[in-house]
Amino acid sequence: MGKKRGADNVLQFRRRRSRSGPMSRRAKTGLSTAMIVGVGLIAGGGLGLTLSNWLPSGWTGFANNTAAANTTPSLCVANVHDGDTIRTCAGERVRIENIDAPEMPGSPKCEDPRRNGWCDYALAERSRDELASFLAGGSVTISRDGTDRYGRTLARLSVNGRDAGDHLVSMGLARVWR
Repeated sequence: MGKKRGADNVLQFRRRRSRSGPMSRRAKTGLSTAMIVGVGLIAGGGLGLTLSNWLPSGWTGFANNTAAANTTPSLCVANVHDGDTIRTCAGERVRIENIDAPEMPGSPKCEDPRRNGWCDYALAERSRDELASFLAGGSVTISRDGTDRYGRTLARLSVNGRDAGDHLVSMGLARVWR
């Protein structure tokens, strides 16, 4: 009869093997770690090709694309603070970049004459209400671009491909920030 195979042989093999001694049985049979890793990479590549054919077109997946990494497909807006600042359902404060909207009543920028705030309160309320209405009009997309000195996320918001900042500027409810 041939050799007995089973758990006893595995234990005997482990006891006999020496790390600094001669080649192990796996090395003698040609199954090196490099070969095992190579086979795994080839199999993984085949799986990737299969998934790319199966997934819907336009899906970016896990590609290293900073624009895709900073863009969220649908954003939950919890609160519109004013015409250029919102809070997400996750608690993130977001400042719409490249626009400036009028300050709301009670803003420190309007109470301190040295701070040059745009203090048209009626226009500020209209701007806030229009932004809330605009964001409620569909799926909100956010494209993040850093933070400001107050720790808010600077970002562009859009609904159905229309930029929120451009919309407010076109209505005279905000101005371009330079």
